[in-house]
Amino acid sequence: MNAMINNIPTELRSLRQWVCSDVNGKNKIPKNPITGYNASVTNPSHWGTFDEAIEGCKRYGYNNIGFVFTYNDDYVGVDIDDCSDNPALITEFADSLCSYTEYSVSGSGIHIICKGSLPEGARRRGKIEMYSTGRCFVCTGNIYSNQYLTINERTEQLALLHHKHLHKDIPPISYSTFNITNELDDDVIIDKASKCRNGDKFDLLYSGNWCSNHRSQSEADLALCNMLAYWTGRNADQMDRIFRSSGLMRGKWDERHGSTTYGQATIHRAIEGTRTCYDPNYGRSKRPH
Repeated sequence: MNAMINNIPTELRSLRQWVCSDVNGKNKIPKNPITGYNASVTNPSHWGTFDEAIEGCKRYGYNNIGFVFTYNDDYVGVDIDDCSDNPALITEFADSLCSYTEYSVSGSGIHIICKGSLPEGARRRGKIEMYSTGRCFVCTGNIYSNQYLTINERTEQLALLHHKHLHKDIPPISYSTFNITNELDDDVIIDKASKCRNGDKFDLLYSGNWCSNHRSQSEADLALCNMLAYWTGRNADQMDRIFRSSGLMRGKWDERHGSTTYGQATIHRAIEGTRTCYDPNYGRSKRPH
């Protein structure tokens, strides 16, 4: 394990939110540092301490460790993907947030970790991702600048960058003919979906790993939306919010196809194909009318 990981801020290293990571191409699969098996980024029992993650990498042959973001704290991760052709984008984010910044595994992108609250809306567009729960960073400790070694509160700056780079007004589509059977918070939905019988499949999709079980990402998009339709009671707005916070989110989601967008059409298709929904009052399926 590279000694640079000791550059990771002490406040993060003191938390029990670490996993090992198996980097396979573009997929970064979190691994339980104790068992070596796949880890859920929404199940704390699958995580370990910083030292346990390092030991787990040695024991199971993994080369990276990852920090898990959870709704139980206020850490926010900003991921700028390969920007070798646009270094100004990296400079803009690093200088705006002025918080802990490191190079990603590839060396051509950066990770920024700060504190704050993210505004509602997209969590990913193009080479930019911003999230605060249900995901993990593969941490390198390969610092971007000695100026940015500490973690700072940056809610206001996050909002400005989010509005500039991720926000996009999409005309709403009406789903008034569909029932909404529950009013659970997004984080509760994610947690329940992760812990159910097919929670491992949800976790893979939510983390953006679609290659394992699907022939295309579009097929995976629909599969995740089918799950969200069940758990949200076919609530299109909530389905859209949760999907945007997932690793499957990409620019195609907001591409306009005729009078609607690809994302809206995918949600619509999932809703029409969902005949039963989770009932939080009785803990069993309920058939919409």
